[in-house]
Amino acid sequence: FASVQASSSGGVTIHSTLDLPVEKTVDKPRCLLDAIRRLPNQSLWQHMDLDGDGNWIIDALLGGTLAVAHDGSFKEHVDMSVCSAGLVLFCTHTNKLATISCAEKTRPGTASNYR
Repeated sequence: FASVQASSSGGVTIHSTLDLPVEKTVDKPRCLLDAIRRLPNQSLWQHMDLDGDGNWIIDALLGGTLAVAHDGSFKEHVDMSVCSAGLVLFCTHTNKLATISCAEKTRPGTASNYR
């Protein structure tokens, strides 16, 4: 890019220049599992068991064959600073399954069934 100024002789002079912006290219993930591996906070995915590369989850969601169940746990009488969750994804068409579980130790005021 450049800006110019007209001169009294009918020509132009360069006033200023700017380098062309360079777009950062990001490779598109080839599958859902690759996309998950690029996310921050990888500790959420440490206890994930997944049939295949996970693309079946997208297909099942779009096809209306994805069943999802989840549950959280917070037992304040055991520990006021620990909560956990589990997630199951199941395709009723292909019988493929994914499970995810995570537990977190946090501040007592933050831990809950809804964390």
